[in-house]
Amino acid sequence: MKKKVISLFKKNWKYCLLVILVLSIILVIKNINKRHYDIEDYNSNIQLKNDGSIGVSIRVQYNIHGKYDLLVIPQALPKDVDTINNVEVYEIKNNKQVLLKKGTNADISKEAKMNAGKYFVTSDLAETNTKVKVRIYQPVENERVTYKLTYNVPNAIINYGNSNISELNWNILSNWGHKFSNIDITFDLPKKIHKFYEHG
Repeated sequence: MKKKVISLFKKNWKYCLLVILVLSIILVIKNINKRHYDIEDYNSNIQLKNDGSIGVSIRVQYNIHGKYDLLVIPQALPKDVDTINNVEVYEIKNNKQVLLKKGTNADISKEAKMNAGKYFVTSDLAETNTKVKVRIYQPVENERVTYKLTYNVPNAIINYGNSNISELNWNILSNWGHKFSNIDITFDLPKKIHKFYEHG
């Protein structure tokens, strides 16, 4: 049996080589056309306020491979919080910020082209936490794009009466499902905070 296979291969080696070459080309083309993106830079500035709310400013740089009409910035919210307000999304090009138009669920179109230049904010209640998805409709293809997202989170900080202890329970980076390269998260604390402990 072995001799027959070797003999067959010797007679048809050109065909075998051609089949291997064609399969290799197909695999290369499939990998080239496979779209994905990575997060090259994630910079977040979180301002804790005396009234228990927080202000969030996030700058995200995507490295896009392939073509996308929609990018999503998922935001997990602090414990027992189910909303954000004053949401704004900017596209950053050539160091200039351009405010995108906020769309409503009533005017969202099934055709991505009709939503171009708009962003939509939707909430998803999961079993363990609440998350908000900011959907940005902006056609991009094989390029780096940067967006800035700002919002406020009311009642994010839990104050324990007169004990001078407050708590912010928040898994800041979750629900992304993509590779991150550089992460920088900065907290701005009110002046009257004397000690700050973090864990994660």
